[in-house]
Amino acid sequence: MAKKAEKKEAIAGQKKGMAIAGMVLGISSIILFFTSWIAMIIGIVGIILSIIALKKANKDPNNYGGRGMAIAGIICGAGGLVLAVIVIVVTIAFISYFNQMMPTV
Repeated sequence: MAKKAEKKEAIAGQKKGMAIAGMVLGISSIILFFTSWIAMIIGIVGIILSIIALKKANKDPNNYGGRGMAIAGIICGAGGLVLAVIVIVVTIAFISYFNQMMPTV
C-alpha cells in the first residue's frame, strides 16, 4: 500500500509545464498554418519545447511528466511546420504563374 501512495504523490508532483507549452504551441501551429511565417515560428518553438520535455520525462520520470503531451507537441508542431511550408510553396508558385500570365508592357 505504501508504494501506491508514493507513486500517486510522485505523479501529482510531476512537472509538466514544458510539455503542455510544447503541445499548445504545436496545436496552435496547425490552427494558424495559413499565417505561414507565424506558424513556422510557433511550430519550431513547440517542437523544441516538446523535445526538451520528452528528454526530461525519459531521464527523470519521477519528477517530470507529460511524456504523451510532449510526443503530441512534436507531432503537431511538425505537422504545422509542414503545412506552413506547403502554404509558402503554393503561394510562390501562384505568384510566379500569374506573373507569367500578365502581359508585359
